[in-house]
Amino acid sequence: MDIKITPAKLNGTIQAVSNKTYSHRLFIASSLSENPTKIYMKNGSLDLSVTFDVLKNFGFRANKNGNEYLVTPKNSIEEKISVDVHDSAPSLRFLLPILCALSEQVTVVGEGKLLARSHADLLYALKGVGFTSEKLPFTIKGRLNGGDYYVNEKLSMQFVSGLMLALPLLDKDSRIIFNGNVNTTNAQITALIMQDFGVEVVKEEKGYFIKGSQKYVAPQSLNVEGDYALSCVWKLCNKLGSNIKIENLNPNTLQSEKARFDTIDKLFLEKTVNDIETDLLPCLIVGACFKKGETLLNIEKGVSNKELAKIYAFVNAINKLGGKVTVNGNAVLVRGVGELKGGQMVDSYADYRFAMALTVAGCFAKEPIKILDAQVVLKHYATFFNDVNLLGGKTQVE
Repeated sequence: MDIKITPAKLNGTIQAVSNKTYSHRLFIASSLSENPTKIYMKNGSLDLSVTFDVLKNFGFRANKNGNEYLVTPKNSIEEKISVDVHDSAPSLRFLLPILCALSEQVTVVGEGKLLARSHADLLYALKGVGFTSEKLPFTIKGRLNGGDYYVNEKLSMQFVSGLMLALPLLDKDSRIIFNGNVNTTNAQITALIMQDFGVEVVKEEKGYFIKGSQKYVAPQSLNVEGDYALSCVWKLCNKLGSNIKIENLNPNTLQSEKARFDTIDKLFLEKTVNDIETDLLPCLIVGACFKKGETLLNIEKGVSNKELAKIYAFVNAINKLGGKVTVNGNAVLVRGVGELKGGQMVDSYADYRFAMALTVAGCFAKEPIKILDAQVVLKHYATFFNDVNLLGGKTQVE
């Protein structure tokens, strides 16, 4: 899907798209609950749709009415089940421990890049089970056991969160014990959500103690807070002259991406911005093009060569639109002239971050632009282009 973006100023009120970190956890906890609940969520991702489909094996239902979901939890569990996670790595990581906690035998199939990956790190971390292969498709036999689970920085925190959600269902008490330099923010979010569902999770010095034989009891209604990372485009638009009110962002959120709003503010106050996350870099490059004068953007350390190659590709796209951007290692120098000419066709390189930043560039450019493979955004933000149009933008599928 290619998109034509015609320059237009964006104004109005927008509901921030719901945060995927919270969405997965809330819907999984609801599916394990003893009672129905209503969840307000805007724009579920494709990964979340896969999670829904897998949870249906347990009798889970989520009837949608606008942005409200009436969630009916499980009513029966089969001893042997087969699930398809398609190409969704998050769904596989979140759900694997829960599947093993609830069923005696689980067959997991998938597609795309997931078939080529080894999932040994996840499978060997599950206590009490055996498996037929380290790659999909595989069958897991035996139920998950409680006990002490040691977690290092190499183990996916989505998997660890799934494990935390599964452990209260087991007979035996358990502990999550963090070893090394582990970012525990997502585990903290998971623990808070579990507590909202009446599950006792005790914070300890190096992790969490989770008592076995507990039950999930859902609140009558829940709201999934908005996503700061995906709202950065609206923040950038405001810095470029729009007047957009962004609703449903929690000012007390645990989302580390909230700090990106401060970085965008800093971009328009200073000539040098350091330690930039690559996820935010495309927006900052676009913003710097609309400033006057030089801006030095220093990328955080430890970025892979593959990611740097993608940055070079994005810079080429911006320069095609009239930008004056150069890259030297981890340093990006933008010579802003206060505008982008536009009038060109540019590639998203199948990267949603690029497509969203290029959309902002197109809205503020002098002439229309065309973005190739813009559909990549929809996996993460299903109504992004609709939201642009609701704010007065002019996007057209070509």
